[in-house]
Amino acid sequence: MKMWYRHEGRSKASKLALEILEYVNEHLRGFEWRPRITSIGIRADCGDIYDFEVELEFSPGAFVVVRYGDCDDTERGGICTDSDAIGQAIFAVFEDLRNRGISALSAMLYDARHEALKTLSTWSGGATHAELVKPRLLRDEWCGRQEYLSDLEFRVLDNKLSPSELNIVADHPSLLNAKLKTHRELMDLRFARKTELARQGADGSIDQIAINAIAQRCDIADGIRWVANRTVEARHPDLYLYVRDGHIGCEGYDAQNSNFHWNGSSLTLWNCTLPEIAISQLAGQPITRLIEHPILSSDMIITEASSIEIGDQQAIQVNFDQPKRLFCKVSGRSW
Repeated sequence: MKMWYRHEGRSKASKLALEILEYVNEHLRGFEWRPRITSIGIRADCGDIYDFEVELEFSPGAFVVVRYGDCDDTERGGICTDSDAIGQAIFAVFEDLRNRGISALSAMLYDARHEALKTLSTWSGGATHAELVKPRLLRDEWCGRQEYLSDLEFRVLDNKLSPSELNIVADHPSLLNAKLKTHRELMDLRFARKTELARQGADGSIDQIAINAIAQRCDIADGIRWVANRTVEARHPDLYLYVRDGHIGCEGYDAQNSNFHWNGSSLTLWNCTLPEIAISQLAGQPITRLIEHPILSSDMIITEASSIEIGDQQAIQVNFDQPKRLFCKVSGRSW
């Protein structure tokens, strides 16, 4: 979903976002108070079919999000323009605010925020890294729902152990506790891992096989910086470098020999066979005793080896231990 935020200014808004902004502002003239549009999100599903997400600040620090999809037009009698459609969905919220009063919606926000903060406070004895950033009410027209949901934005650690946003939506504030608990184990793991890495002056760790794979393509420090700091995932046809909980690993195959495939600390050699007695003797041996390859090194030790057969293809599959180096994401240095 492509987002426009108020602080970016009108010059950064798309033509469709500007149409929505101007339409809503024009029709707000008759209201005694003026909620502000703080963001507009637009996603093109296919062709001229769009989904919208508009955030309104109806009182300082109090937010409502309205979601609407073009697929809902039939439910509304086939409204012809996107600005009309999202405008009517927003005005339904305005009328609700007028009828119930701002205090009623503020009370809903209080309940959601209250439950979230209470839950997070009980985790302070653990290693949880989570901060409530913005509580919002959600009116989701996509589902044809008329009631408000609780939509809370938290700042947590992502796979790169960097601050990131996590949104949790619940039908009722009383359900937030259970929803937050489903994320607690991962939050604890990442916070503990970040703390341990910091004690060693590092930002993350990386498999030796990933270092070797990077070395085949570019400078190692440049490659580590690119993987550790990129904002989007990127796959090459024969190599995928990923970050999981602060650790860089990789999977891929040899473009010159597609029978050679690896994933993390596992290697598969397709269309390859060995006598069972030879396979049974591989454990404890450097992987380079089995096969030589630029991404493999003698410090990778086989822990398990077996013959496998899928369809009419035979293969040797091995698991191995490998060094895990620490790295600095600024310099790209590894040690």
